[in-house]
Amino acid sequence: MFQIKPLAAAVLTVISVQALADDSTSTQNQLGSDSTSTQTQDGAENLALTWQEEQQQSNAAITQSGTANDASVVQSLGSGNDAQIVQSGDDNFAGASQQFEDGSSIYLQQSGEFNDAYVDQYGGADNSASVLQSGTGNFSETWQDGQQGSVSAITQLGTYNETVVDQTTGTGNRAEVGQNGDFNAVQAEQYDAYGVVANIYQSGSDNLGYLYQEGDNHSLTASSSGTGNSIYAGTAFDPDQGGQFGMGQVASLNQNGDGNQISFTQEGNYNELYFAQTGSDNVLLAEQRDGGNYASGYSNGTANSVELDQSGSANQAFVAQQYGDNNLASIVQTDSGNYAAITQGGSSNAAYVNQANFGQTAYVTQYGAGNSATVNQN
Repeated sequence: MFQIKPLAAAVLTVISVQALADDSTSTQNQLGSDSTSTQTQDGAENLALTWQEEQQQSNAAITQSGTANDASVVQSLGSGNDAQIVQSGDDNFAGASQQFEDGSSIYLQQSGEFNDAYVDQYGGADNSASVLQSGTGNFSETWQDGQQGSVSAITQLGTYNETVVDQTTGTGNRAEVGQNGDFNAVQAEQYDAYGVVANIYQSGSDNLGYLYQEGDNHSLTASSSGTGNSIYAGTAFDPDQGGQFGMGQVASLNQNGDGNQISFTQEGNYNELYFAQTGSDNVLLAEQRDGGNYASGYSNGTANSVELDQSGSANQAFVAQQYGDNNLASIVQTDSGNYAAITQGGSSNAAYVNQANFGQTAYVTQYGAGNSATVNQN
């Protein structure tokens, strides 16, 4: 589904096709400090390129209105610089690259159909990249490599939007993605990094998310509202490979709508979590601490709830909500070596398992309506 392309190739494409443009071409190169580059184009098939090197507190602004416009900004070896591209029309392309910049920002705004936006930030600290798209068939891709305390923010409104966010080998970076419309897709990957945060929001129908974090002290929050949503906390295009790796990982997942699915894995201090949802308005709340804990299960139906709380080590929890609505399954485990399994089918059933000791085992099976069971093992 994703059309991943490195920004470097995109920028080279813009440069190489300038000679083929039917209308205007504008190229600006600047070397030094406190420079300002402003390019404004109105028409069809315009091309604009701005290159700034060793700049301090400089601004590169490109504004285009029309059809089939191309715009690129490259900034390197500077600090406090701004790159701005605003496009309105059809078939627009925008690319911005910042290399070894500190405290710099990239802002791309597109409105129309079939827009492409590419952002690349390599090396540096405290940089920000913002992409806002509105229309149909938009695609956005952001790469941040070797960043410290940088932010990538993507907002898409419309239909058939796709977003790729890739952050690697950095510290304290943040990825913010919000989508509103139909057939949206997001791929967010953060790896070989420390203390990164990913916040993903999707609203609409048939949304799809691939989410992946690897490293130490990460945080992931994903929220979906609509029909046919899917959230995978795994490697790109392969949700079964796992989600968060390292110690002290945090995950919060919330879905509302029909056809939701969650496949999520945590391996902090050897903790693991696997869970899937199918139906409407199902809720999963899971917390894993310490090390070596395992949790898995699934929910089928409407308005079912699962609460998992594990601390200690080598605990195992399994929940199977086979069919029905308004069922509740709760498992709390502390200490070590405990096992709990809950199976439910029907309506308005409730099962509670509390284990606080070593080597406890509990099985609960409920079919029908209005059943309640509580197991306390101390």
